[in-house]
Amino acid sequence: DIPSSLSTAFYYLSSKFGLDKVKILKSPEDFEKYYDLNEEKKILLIPTCYYELVKNFKNINVLCNFSSFSEMNYDTIKFYLENLPNGIELIVSSNNNDRTVHQGHTDVISDEFPIPKSFDLIFSSIRLPFYTNWRYKTCVWSKRL
Repeated sequence: DIPSSLSTAFYYLSSKFGLDKVKILKSPEDFEKYYDLNEEKKILLIPTCYYELVKNFKNINVLCNFSSFSEMNYDTIKFYLENLPNGIELIVSSNNNDRTVHQGHTDVISDEFPIPKSFDLIFSSIRLPFYTNWRYKTCVWSKRL
């Protein structure tokens, strides 16, 4: 994510789970330093500039995106989804599903996300989460076995 969002996420998550469980990766070397999920579960907050390194991660099986894919352009969403770590088994999304224009940008609606063809939609609802005023749609896709 972008640095300002990562700072907020770090503050919140480390207050809930502890500083030893939450890390913001600041360099490619941090991937090797902090990444060992066999040891114990950790939350790794990864700036977008290091996203391509994520593809090499093992033992990561869920991608969650809440309220940010819709604000990107289609090609950026496609880049993220085409470069998922190989172990991803679930994609969870709660994003705009109403064609909205903000300062000249038209949101990409969640129904148009380029979800990889190896994933099937297993859940879809415009009722969750409650704070979205029915504009956001929550979806879960599962990788075919």
